[in-house]
Amino acid sequence: MATRTQRARQIASYVGAGIIPGQGGGALPGQRLPPSGFTLNVPFAVTDAGASFTTDYDIQAAKPAYTNTIYVGSAGNDNNSGLGSGLKLRSLKRAVQKAGALAAGATRILPDPGYYRYSDVVSGIQAAWGGQPQTCDLVIESAVPGQKVISICDQIMPAFVATAADPTVYVSTYTTETPAPAAFDLANMGVQVDGVSRPKELTRAFPAATDEATIVAAINTQATKYGKGGLYLDATNKKLYVKLIGNRAPDANLVVTSTGGNANFWLNNTTTSYKTWMRDCEFWGCSGGVRLTSSTTVNHALLAVDCFTGYTGSSHGWFTSGGPTSMILQRCGAYAIAADGFNYNAGAGLALSTTFFEIDCWSDRVGQNAAESTDASNNGSSAHTFCRGVRVNGKHTNGTNRAIHDIQDSQSWNLGVTAGPSRMPVGSGEARAGFACGLLTFTGGAKMWLDRCITTGMDRDLEAYAGGTLYAAPNCVLAAGQNAAPDGTIGSYAP
Repeated sequence: MATRTQRARQIASYVGAGIIPGQGGGALPGQRLPPSGFTLNVPFAVTDAGASFTTDYDIQAAKPAYTNTIYVGSAGNDNNSGLGSGLKLRSLKRAVQKAGALAAGATRILPDPGYYRYSDVVSGIQAAWGGQPQTCDLVIESAVPGQKVISICDQIMPAFVATAADPTVYVSTYTTETPAPAAFDLANMGVQVDGVSRPKELTRAFPAATDEATIVAAINTQATKYGKGGLYLDATNKKLYVKLIGNRAPDANLVVTSTGGNANFWLNNTTTSYKTWMRDCEFWGCSGGVRLTSSTTVNHALLAVDCFTGYTGSSHGWFTSGGPTSMILQRCGAYAIAADGFNYNAGAGLALSTTFFEIDCWSDRVGQNAAESTDASNNGSSAHTFCRGVRVNGKHTNGTNRAIHDIQDSQSWNLGVTAGPSRMPVGSGEARAGFACGLLTFTGGAKMWLDRCITTGMDRDLEAYAGGTLYAAPNCVLAAGQNAAPDGTIGSYAP
């Protein structure tokens, strides 16, 4: 790679020749510069490697220096200090509480790999993260690199019994329990986009009525369609219906998720800014996955590598809200998410505040909270008010809406991102699109740039709405052959 001086000289020669990098003539050979008009300082270089793009971002170098280490393991005890391998805590939640009570500075939490369950409670403390707010900077990494620390937000249900309508569909009638409309089966694993084997979800059904016969028929339809079992939560009558692969009766391998608070892991503080750095962490279940909530006076940061969130009950996988935040995600995934896989929102009435960087990230089977034929605005990745971000080599597949949709006055630079295929029925039209910019009800002027991006299995490739402008480089591969601009602008640019 060229030195800073060499790069500056070559850029100067391009400008002297009338070539503007990122707007008409490219950058250094193989290197991409941010497009003209993109108002975000990108903290890494992007290079065209042929089959994909590469970056020189080193997330390991961005790890905060930490003062203390807290050890966690299933054989630990929450009455221990956690400050030695022989003094491990048993719960992730207690580790966050302990970290906040230590001296100022970052604390590392070093859990043994394995499952930590929300339902595993001792003295009122769940073994999972349990949405515990943090009060210091954190470094979280598995004690065995490459092996996962898995926080499961689960709900133990009353016994399931076979329904009268179909003995292969079972129902649990509950009272005080708080199940989410999501579940997965540890006895049936499947290899996901990142090559990791994880449980198959039970596909949510959406019956037209709530009598048992109609519910059972809808569950069987979904179970047959996807081969993953089926599920329906009747919250009014407090009944959870399930059908497992192979028609077996529910057993300990069926994991019903719990609402369990707002998010499985929640950086939630509106008075002080904090940073979390994590590696090899997974978040299964809860209303949402990993959330950053701030205010106009704080600026939280999350840096994650080789992490995953999935099986949410009602909300997003990775998401921000409330004020200034920054997410840098590398090789992170979102699977079987109720709403958006990745959702960035600074909040109305704020100055530019939220930034995001997705490097080699992916989503699959998002939009679980609505039927496949419904336009519920659930996206693989979506940026909202006052957001700026970069996506490199992303893959967003099998969703139920536009794969990538940036709205309001957001801006995004997308390089080598694949959008689609979709789970929506062919012919769904406007909602079954690859990349969309702007939204009819907002006029903030969203902008989106696409460099060698791909659409596949969609009704439409590109869409631009009120105030939105989408620039697609000629090197994009747009399979649907339809570029719809209802009332925005679709143009081209030369990277």
